[in-house]
This record gives sequence, C-alpha cells and structure tokens, in this order.
Amino acid sequence: MNVCYCHSVKRIALLSLKGGVGKTLSAIAIAQLLAARRGKKVSVLDLDPEGSARAWGHAGGLPFPVVAPWEALAGDLDFAVLDTPPNDRKLLIGVAESADAILLPLRAGEQEIDLAGANLKPGATLGLIVTDAGRDNLSASMPGVLEAQQLPVYGLVHHSVRYQRAFGRVLEDELLEPYRTILKA
Repeated sequence: MNVCYCHSVKRIALLSLKGGVGKTLSAIAIAQLLAARRGKKVSVLDLDPEGSARAWGHAGGLPFPVVAPWEALAGDLDFAVLDTPPNDRKLLIGVAESADAILLPLRAGEQEIDLAGANLKPGATLGLIVTDAGRDNLSASMPGVLEAQQLPVYGLVHHSVRYQRAFGRVLEDELLEPYRTILKA
C-alpha cells in the first residue's frame, strides 16, 4: 500500500458501492494494526449512516477512537481510516479523491470496481482486498483473474465466523494476519 509515514495525516479509504463486503471489518483491522505501531495515532471515521464502525467502537476496548462525520478528528493524528457507506457514489468519489490509499473490498466471486470520474490524488495507491474467500477454486483463482485485468490485489481474507464474533472487540492476532499482508503491499 506504500503509505508514507510523514507527519501529515494519511487517509486510508475503504470503498465499495456494495454493502456486506467487509469495509467495516477491514477498517477496524487496519486501524488496529496501525495503532499497534509505536507512536502512531489512528482514528476511524465512520461515514456510514448505519454506524457499524461506531457501534464496534462503542463496545469499548479498541486502541483508537471511532468517530462520526460530525465529530472532529484528533488534531495530532497520523492515520485516518475512512469507513464508507454503500450506494452513495458521490460520497465515495469524494472520499476516493481525498485519500492517500484506497482499498476496495470485494467478496470472492463478485466484481464491482467503479471509480469512473474520480480524480485521485497524485501518488494515491489503489488496491483490492478479496474478502469472505472460501477454500475453493473460485476464491483461489480470483486474485489472479483480477491481476490479469491490471487490478492490484493486496490480500485475500478467508471466510471465518470468528470475524463476526469479534464485533465490538479487538481482533485476535490470527485474524489480523491477512491485513498485515495488505498493509505491506
């Protein structure tokens, strides 16, 4: 993902026009890993009116705040992880244009990638995360199919009910492993 660790706030956006693709889970996992880095201040900005990320954060125990759009982000922040709603193309384009890194979660077997009309920041990175992947041929072949279309795949997150059970808590180390790979991309 090549996120620069300079002193200005770096925005990492999770985008998809579809719901249920793992945007919130990915936002929480990435924020948790970034917050674990020495001295890095992270916040998740929940732009989804349903407030799934805020609900996760209100359960307590996360090493970073989760805030609503009307709340101010902390002034001394290194990373803002932006969790977005589905079906709001205008908002998603705006968020994409302001982001330093854009991650597009896709459920295994689905393809919806549409940032047409977005003018990304110079140097912004874009990568895909294949989520809810099974241990089958379709899931295993999806990263290669996407990369053959010149679409960078940063990682594959296998289906596990443990992700659903983790809602409201810090994610276990084993569940963070695919997200470590994503942050290295």
